[in-house]
Amino acid sequence: MHQRTSRSTLLFSVLLSVATGNNVEAQPLADGSFSADSRAVAVATQPEPLSNERVTVRPKPLSDLFFSPQSGWQTCDRASQPGATGVERLSRVAYQKFYWDQLETAPGRYDFSLIDSALQAAQAQNQKLDLRPVMPYAPEEGPPKFLRASGMAGEMAVYDDGESRQQFWLPDLNDDAVRKIFIDLIKALGARYNSDPRVGIVDISIFGLWGEGHLGEVSGAFEPISKASQSAFAGKYALTANSRRELLDAYFEAFPDKLKVAQLTDVEGLKYAISRGAGIRFDCFGGYYMEHSVYLQNLKAADAMDVWKKAPVVAEICGTLGSWSANWGSGERQYNEQVLQQIFDRGTDVYHLSALNAKNGEQGQIPEKFKPAFEKFLGTLGFRLAPTEASFPAVIGKSEVLPVSLQVSNVGNAPCYDKNLVWAFQIQDQIGKVLSTYMSPRSIAGELPGAFTVDEAIPVKDLPAGAFSVWVGVLDRSLPVASQASTAAPLAIEGQRNGWYLLDSFSKK
Repeated sequence: MHQRTSRSTLLFSVLLSVATGNNVEAQPLADGSFSADSRAVAVATQPEPLSNERVTVRPKPLSDLFFSPQSGWQTCDRASQPGATGVERLSRVAYQKFYWDQLETAPGRYDFSLIDSALQAAQAQNQKLDLRPVMPYAPEEGPPKFLRASGMAGEMAVYDDGESRQQFWLPDLNDDAVRKIFIDLIKALGARYNSDPRVGIVDISIFGLWGEGHLGEVSGAFEPISKASQSAFAGKYALTANSRRELLDAYFEAFPDKLKVAQLTDVEGLKYAISRGAGIRFDCFGGYYMEHSVYLQNLKAADAMDVWKKAPVVAEICGTLGSWSANWGSGERQYNEQVLQQIFDRGTDVYHLSALNAKNGEQGQIPEKFKPAFEKFLGTLGFRLAPTEASFPAVIGKSEVLPVSLQVSNVGNAPCYDKNLVWAFQIQDQIGKVLSTYMSPRSIAGELPGAFTVDEAIPVKDLPAGAFSVWVGVLDRSLPVASQASTAAPLAIEGQRNGWYLLDSFSKK
C-alpha cells in the first residue's frame, strides 16, 4: 500500500471491526500489506516513538483507470445507467442538451422538469450534470411554437443535412423582442440552478461551428469552409456583435458561480467569452478541423492557447467511434494506430482536454481494436492527483496542531477547476472511529500538471493522549461533511477506502 520509514522499527497491526463488533488481528500478506473486509476499518498502531521522530510514507501510485470530477468520459444526453460497464461505469459527468421548446411552453411559462429529472439521475450515479440550453437549429429541435404564432420576427429556413431538405421557421435573435425572451429563459435557469451543486458546467451554445445550436446546415447561413475558421455565422442569419455580446452577458450574469464553456469557432465571440472567464467546448474531436489545424488557428487568433490553465476545455468526437472503426485503415477519413496517437497527443498536450463524449449512441462502447489506447488516453484527461510522500511528527505533546506535509503530483493533463474541492484530513482512533474531519481552506483547484507541496496544520487540541491514525482525501466544502459518505475526488494512489487514504499513525502525550 505504501512505503514507510522512521528511526525505529514500527509494529503494524490492523484491527478489523466487523459487523459483529468483534476485533480480529489481521495477518500481513506476502508483500507485507494488509487486506480487510469491506465492512471493516483498518487502523495502524505503533509503539510510542522517540519525541523527535518523524513518520514518512510514500504511497504507491495507482495505475487503474478512473476519472476525477469533470474529467474523462462524459455520458451524453443521459446519465450513466445502473449496472453500466466500461468507461460509462466510471463516468463522473453527464452532458445533456435541453431544447428551448422543451423549457418554455408559453411566454414566461417554464417547465424545468426534464432538467430536474436529469439531475436526479446523474446524482444517483455520482455524476454532475453539464447543462446545455439549445437554440433552435433544425426542424425537430425548433423554437417554441408561440414565437411564430405571436408574430415574432423570423424567417423560413431550409435545413439540409446531406440526406434530406426540410423547411422550418427560424427566429431572428437580432430582434430585441426575440432576444429578450431567450435571455429571460437563461435568467430563469440561472435563478434555479446557479447554486445547485449537482450542476457542473454550463455550455453556451449560441454561436460556433458544428455545435448543436449553430446554423451550419441552414441554407444561406454558412460561409465556405475556407472562411469557417473566422466566422461560424454568415448571411442574413448572422448574429450582430451587439446581439452576441448581450446573449453572452446573459449567461455570465445568470450563472456567476458556474463554470462555463463557449465554442471556439467564432473568434470574436470566443475572445469575449474568455475575457469573462469561460473555457472552451468544440465538436468534431479527431476530425477535419483538428486535422487541418482550424481549431488551433482559432485558439491562436483568440489568444486562447493557455485558457486550459484557468478554465475547462471539453469536446465531442467527430462522427462516432463506430465510424472510426469502420474507417480503420481505409475510407474517406482513415484511422490507424498512428493517426489515433496523433489525435490523442493533440487532445492532451495541445488542447488539454478535461472531458470527452462520443454522442448519445455510444455510451462507453469503445471498439476492441483501439479500446486499450482509447482508455489510456481517457485516463490522462483532467486532473489526477497522486500524493508521493507524506511526513509528520510521530509523537506530539500538548500541541494544538499536527503539522502534515504532502508532496503531490498532478499526473493528469489539466488542473481541477472546481474551487469547492479542498484537501481534507481525518483523525481516527485505534478502532477506526472518526474523531475529527478537517477541511483545509486550500482548494485543489488550479494545480497544473507537475509536482507541488501541501502543508497543513491539522487541529488536534481536543484529542486525549493516545495513538491515532491520519487519513487524507478531498471533500466538497459547499456540502456538509456529514452528507459526504465518500470523498469528492479519488486520489491516484493505492489503498483507499471510500476515497480516504491511510497515511500512518501518531501518538499524543
